[in-house]
Amino acid sequence: LGFKRSETGIKAGTTSDIVEDNYVFKSKKFKILDTAGIAKKSIIKKKTINYFAILNSIKNIKNVDLVILLIDSTEGFDRQSKRIFNLMINKSSSILFIFNKIDLINKKKDFYSDIKYQLENDIANTKNISFAFISAKNINDINKIKNLIYAKTKKINLNIKTSKINEWLYKVTAEK
Repeated sequence: LGFKRSETGIKAGTTSDIVEDNYVFKSKKFKILDTAGIAKKSIIKKKTINYFAILNSIKNIKNVDLVILLIDSTEGFDRQSKRIFNLMINKSSSILFIFNKIDLINKKKDFYSDIKYQLENDIANTKNISFAFISAKNINDINKIKNLIYAKTKKINLNIKTSKINEWLYKVTAEK
């Protein structure tokens, strides 16, 4: 967004409400929904704020064009990330994996290879999936993500004027 929108911290569970904002990139409007992270069932107590925040996050997956799964590179594509991916694949048309904190990884080439191998094996038959490695501290990486989001949503959100659809429909029905 270009400014500090919400507080984050080392402790998980700081986002309980959906934080919503808009921004324009390359003359295209984007709406961002930042939801609560989806923690393991075993560590969430029922009927707590975090419990309802996670339910709300899952519910909102189906209402967006592109889901971004933000993964801490120091934790990797772990079992919980795979569970979240399985939730997303059934509810979203397009998914973007972003591995953040890549600056904290010592052997980056090995990490890239391991993650790509894992993702290719776990999601081999899945379409509309991309992934990127970033450090949110690096402004260039943020621009890389914005460009990737722009490219992915351009494929999803193809706007066709009603007049063009009517022309096509008239032509198709007139041929029969």
